[in-house]
Amino acid sequence: MSTSDFNAIVDQLEALLGCPTFIALASWQGEYAVDLDEEAGHRLVAQLLKRFRQANVQQAALIIVARGGHVAFAETLLRTLRHLDVELTVVVPHEVSGMASVLAMGAAQITLHPAAGLGACDRGMCVLERVPWTASLLDHLPDLTDTSIFGEQAPQTLSAIANQQRYRAEVRLGLARQVSARQISPELVAATSRERLGEEGVADLGALSRAGARVQVAAPELARQLETLLRSARDTHGLFDTPRARFERSTDWADEVEFAPAEDVAGALLASASLRDLYLLDTGSPDPDSPRLQGRWVTPSGT
Repeated sequence: MSTSDFNAIVDQLEALLGCPTFIALASWQGEYAVDLDEEAGHRLVAQLLKRFRQANVQQAALIIVARGGHVAFAETLLRTLRHLDVELTVVVPHEVSGMASVLAMGAAQITLHPAAGLGACDRGMCVLERVPWTASLLDHLPDLTDTSIFGEQAPQTLSAIANQQRYRAEVRLGLARQVSARQISPELVAATSRERLGEEGVADLGALSRAGARVQVAAPELARQLETLLRSARDTHGLFDTPRARFERSTDWADEVEFAPAEDVAGALLASASLRDLYLLDTGSPDPDSPRLQGRWVTPSGT
């Protein structure tokens, strides 16, 4: 499927939703996982601001498929929308969690694909990062009487666990700020918490409605177009591809492996009718501190 075909799908979605439409898609599988961060938030806001300055829009839609993510990603977008007095509809084509759930809760309207739902907003990042020990990280060190269960990797493992606990504390603070600003209700926070949903559960139409959200299920035409969008993201950019093995055992030499040539694979996409930012992962550059690939944002030619 060509880039022009992808743009046509975005145009059709915008016509169905009746307002400027933005798209945020991020993989959460294995090495291809991407936790959308502050830079992603600013790139998405740049697309929104360009559209706003062209036509001073009062409504916008965000179609999002992502899990995990950093607090700054959601807060950057929600803050900008609040300052511009733009009403947001969040459209969810697939199960989401983390900051995608936070954005949905902060929207004026949630539209769910029939198979979609909101997972725990504080579920955790897609990738457990091992980060250097700092005083603030020590505050989140788990209270364990015997760290020898982690073996020689104890410092790295504990660093990752403490960082995940630090992240969840940041999520709770971020949600408290949104509740204070009356952007998100405490009932919605409770309905989409990990305590309520666990690691795998999702809040559906009924649960979100009972918590006070304005939520609806997508009409059949919109649902079909959302499915087309996800297929197009895969066909056009390779997004959501299953991670491929980067090496295989040599058939000629014992105890040796043959590495596949390095290539760029898509990990995330931010798009609108005329703009696009693609996050490319380099299969030849595994992150030394995390089980993922290093990547960079690019703007594909022709956009």
